[in-house]
Amino acid sequence: MSRFSSISSQPAAVVAAGALAIATIAVLGLVPHAAGVGAVLADVLLCAEFAACMTMFARARTTSRGTRRALFTALALASAFAIIGRAAWTIVYVATGHAPQPPYVEAVTGIALQLSAMVGFAMALTRYRHQNWMRFEAMVDALLLIAAAAIVISQISAFPSAATSAGAAMRLVALGWNVLGVANLILIVLVLVWRGEVLGTRLAFGLTAGAVALGLANYIYGRVVLLAGGAFPTSTGILWSLAILFVAATIYEPRRNAGAGQDSIESPTYNSDAARVRTFSIVVAILIATLSASMLAFRRGHSVALGVALAAFGVLLAMRAGHALWTHRRTTMVLEHAAIAEREIASLLEQRVDARTAELAEAHRVMQRMWTLGQQIALELTPERVLRRFIEAAMDVLRVDGGAVGLMSGDRIQVAITAGLDGAPSIAGRSFAVSGSAMGRVVRTAEAWWTADAPRTPASEEDLPVADGARAVVVIPLQRRGECIGAIMLVSRASRTFSETEIAHVEAMADLLSVALANADLLETLRKAEWRFRTLFRVAPDAVLTLFASGRIAEANDAVRDILGLYPAQVVGRTLDEFVIESELERFKTEFQNVLGGRPTRLELHLRHEASVRVVAVAARLLPETDPPMILMLGRDMTAEREMRARLAETERLAAVGELVAGVAHEVNNPLCTISAFAQLLQRDGGMTPDQRESVDIIASETMRASQVLRDLLTFARRSESESEKIHLNELIERTMRLRSYEMTSLGITPEQALAAELPMVQGDPRQLQQVLLNLVMNAMQAMDSLGGGSLRIATRRDDDRVLIEVQDSGPGIPIDARAHVFEPFFTTKRDGTGLGLSVSYGIVAAHGGTISIAHTGPEGTMFRVTLPAMEELEVREQSAPVAAAVPASPLSGIQMLFVDDELALHRGIRSYARRRGFDVVTVPDGATALDAARRSRFDVVVCDLRMSGIDGPAFYEVLRREHPSLAMRTLFITGDLVSASSRAFLESAGQPVLAKPFDLERLEVSVASLLREAPAAV
Repeated sequence: MSRFSSISSQPAAVVAAGALAIATIAVLGLVPHAAGVGAVLADVLLCAEFAACMTMFARARTTSRGTRRALFTALALASAFAIIGRAAWTIVYVATGHAPQPPYVEAVTGIALQLSAMVGFAMALTRYRHQNWMRFEAMVDALLLIAAAAIVISQISAFPSAATSAGAAMRLVALGWNVLGVANLILIVLVLVWRGEVLGTRLAFGLTAGAVALGLANYIYGRVVLLAGGAFPTSTGILWSLAILFVAATIYEPRRNAGAGQDSIESPTYNSDAARVRTFSIVVAILIATLSASMLAFRRGHSVALGVALAAFGVLLAMRAGHALWTHRRTTMVLEHAAIAEREIASLLEQRVDARTAELAEAHRVMQRMWTLGQQIALELTPERVLRRFIEAAMDVLRVDGGAVGLMSGDRIQVAITAGLDGAPSIAGRSFAVSGSAMGRVVRTAEAWWTADAPRTPASEEDLPVADGARAVVVIPLQRRGECIGAIMLVSRASRTFSETEIAHVEAMADLLSVALANADLLETLRKAEWRFRTLFRVAPDAVLTLFASGRIAEANDAVRDILGLYPAQVVGRTLDEFVIESELERFKTEFQNVLGGRPTRLELHLRHEASVRVVAVAARLLPETDPPMILMLGRDMTAEREMRARLAETERLAAVGELVAGVAHEVNNPLCTISAFAQLLQRDGGMTPDQRESVDIIASETMRASQVLRDLLTFARRSESESEKIHLNELIERTMRLRSYEMTSLGITPEQALAAELPMVQGDPRQLQQVLLNLVMNAMQAMDSLGGGSLRIATRRDDDRVLIEVQDSGPGIPIDARAHVFEPFFTTKRDGTGLGLSVSYGIVAAHGGTISIAHTGPEGTMFRVTLPAMEELEVREQSAPVAAAVPASPLSGIQMLFVDDELALHRGIRSYARRRGFDVVTVPDGATALDAARRSRFDVVVCDLRMSGIDGPAFYEVLRREHPSLAMRTLFITGDLVSASSRAFLESAGQPVLAKPFDLERLEVSVASLLREAPAAV
């Protein structure tokens, strides 16, 4: 570094102080003192120089500690006093044109300046951190020298001088200047001897030179200015500037060691320098005392102050000499023994410190690597990356060349990851038996194992040759909660041993790895659990919502769309109050507050759903351990269920009505059967007049008409499983229209049927299709009811491979906004409608492979069109054969029939018909009588009613089958009840033919003849 760069690197205050000192010296040396401008300029430069010096010491104070800090603080304060004194001198000189006489301000500030410096030097000299007794010795030495200097200066000042014109006060001030200057010089010498290692070489030299220059300047200033009242000496200004220049040049050391700016140990040392100082102090004090005595001999006067000073000096000299002699021997012996012991201890401590430092450096490296590993695996979420980070850290800690990690998989060790040596990937992904591998051995024993020379190891371990060139191998177990989950194998190309400390380090890292792997597994489990929860949350059939305490919706699943008519994203952020109808809002708020209080609740709410209202069953409870509190709410749409309940109730009611109708129909069919039988007998009477025959024909036809209506009603009311069969659509339509003929007549509706003559048959369930026809007919009747009547037209026709049914009314038509919704469930335009008729019809027709649609609607009426797949077979309408004039012979001639029925009026008709047709019949009113008759007589066939008092038809048949099995097989059942489940179940199990009441007598005759032909002959 060049000299210029060295100067430029110093602080600005130091550079300014040095520059101003040089400038002041130049002005004082080159400009004549007589010139007033030169004197003022020199005074201004001195003020600026003192200001820069104060700034320099203040900055040095902030960057120093201990002794240096105390010294710089005192010097900065001394510089401040110098500024005040010199500035006062300059102001007076500029204002008056001559120097102040006498200069009291500068004199007082000068004394304060030297006192501040003396305090700083004394603090630097006496500042120790221990062994406080040394402070007393240093203070005594300083006081001895200062007292000696005061004596000398006092004696010199006591001699009269021709140049002295000052008063007593000013002479006393001058004496103080000189005494304090010498005292500071002495204190600096002592500081350099005892405290030189703290100040440094450069600063010690600068302070010494500056103190000498300052002492000379003060002596001259005191003699010339203070005592003689003369002008300010140029030499004084030059010496002041030199003192500042010396300090500025040495206050900072560019290449000081790291500890130079701080306190040293500051313990007193007993070396040759200290001994010389003490000797010097005593010798100087004695010389001063001798000089003082000689000077008193030559003085003409006596001084009381001088006598007192000499007495005090003698006392202090005696104390110092006695104490020095007493402590010298003690300290010398102690230090001799201490020096020897200190050298031995220092040597031992150096060795231990070196070893311990190496251990601590290695431990710090391992701890740093483990800390880095912890930071790395804390951020990893996959086991593979955790294992990669771990094996790299383990290789770094043990300073090995490669390694592998194996994890337990069943009864084998699976190598999960390898790293390092070129051959290490050869075992990557392989598995080894626990009983035949080094890692398996460690897993079994849960203890680390190592070898310094793997190729020469006698044990035959499958995983030992982990890589080419591997010699030293160490295997360390991986444990989790006391269970070995695997092992880590570390290998080195060089043969080496592994210390217990190194293995312990890797085991500690292995514990960290097991925790990280457990956390990774838990995180993966948590991720899967969250995924399952989210999936269940979204696909849950019920609406699931979470709400804040304010009622605002936090989360919602997809099912909320079915309840509120909005997507989840549209619902989140809104309050549930917005969807509750006004009449239930207060109840909802009350229950909501109860839930917030920790009480679960269940209630039904009516929630708005677009333009409609849905009935929702709500279950709500407070979620535990949530901050802020949240409520879980489950909602199930009960609208359809309520409608279904109402529908089921209606169905049950209709079923009950059906049962009632079945019972009534049975009771009505019995008399109808009797009326029909006698009407048929009368029709065969040839002696009636035409009018009588017409009346009998009307009776017979109306009887059959009433029977057909009952039969159709029973067919519709019958509940059974869906049955597929060939259906005559025209007959089905006629039967359906007969069921509603009376109601249509009462409403003023004119029915019209346009049925195709040769219509293909269809395959399906006649009851379901009849329900579709009834729904369409009922809708048409209700549409025309408001008009007071109209016309209802049902037409059938064939359209290629389809059969079309068209139901047309003359009603007001379907509103435009309702046409798109007529087939939707629960949609209705009627005040008391259920909204299920057309939707059920739509499902039935679709199940049959057909379609149902609105063919036309408007003010003139509405037409519904039903299409069904057509069969190849055509309908054949049975034509009623006219009564032949010549009646053929009966196929039952000569047989014996047992007729069992509880209708006694029917007995007479059957007997009359049997006599006319030439066969015998025995009529009985119940099953018990019939069994007695069968036991007494032989019968060819039995015709039996199902429902009778006492023993009914099924009970009679069971006994007959046991006693007369052949006669049981020739049994024909008649009944007016084909709707009850018990009757249909019995008929299906018995397998015997059945004839519905009322029946044609000819049909009875044909049925019995057919049964006799198919059944076995009586034995």
